[in-house]
Amino acid sequence: MDMMKLEKGTLFVRFLKDGQVCCGRIAGGEVEVLDGLSPTGRKLDAKGLKFMTPIDPVKIWCIGLNYREHAKESNMAVPDEPCIFMKPRTCLIAQGESIRIPSWTGRVDYEGELAVVIGKTCRNVNEAGAADCILGYSCFNDVSERNLQQKDGQWIRAKGFDTFGPFGPALLVTDKISDAAKLTTR
Repeated sequence: MDMMKLEKGTLFVRFLKDGQVCCGRIAGGEVEVLDGLSPTGRKLDAKGLKFMTPIDPVKIWCIGLNYREHAKESNMAVPDEPCIFMKPRTCLIAQGESIRIPSWTGRVDYEGELAVVIGKTCRNVNEAGAADCILGYSCFNDVSERNLQQKDGQWIRAKGFDTFGPFGPALLVTDKISDAAKLTTR
């Protein structure tokens, strides 16, 4: 299924219906069921559905210390280059699912993030071509166990626990956002 063919402006969702994973587009409290990526005309009330993560990604790449205020509150300098780390797919949960915090943890924080979903295989892409690789955007919660993060120096353990990555519920299909600085997550 070539998701890059989804119509721009679509709010794409995945959900469970009768034990099956289904895809749809959500608008006005209803989800139109898709067959592959084709509209079926069949609509369901969104309130009765169990949403899943909007996609099942192969990789989850993250950028740490990506805004000045967070670096400041962490008593860290803003890096000269992006601070890149990964989270395992097993961290992902859907909206409404519970984050399981290990009983031995110290300080666990959340970080509301904008997820940029890459929709096609790409490599060595320059800035001018980057938007052509973007499928869309979603909400992501980068849950972190701060004691481990400080102790380890690398962040996979502190940020990689199962359920430490709530994601979704929808994917806004678009290749660019006119003013990302004005976006909020909720």
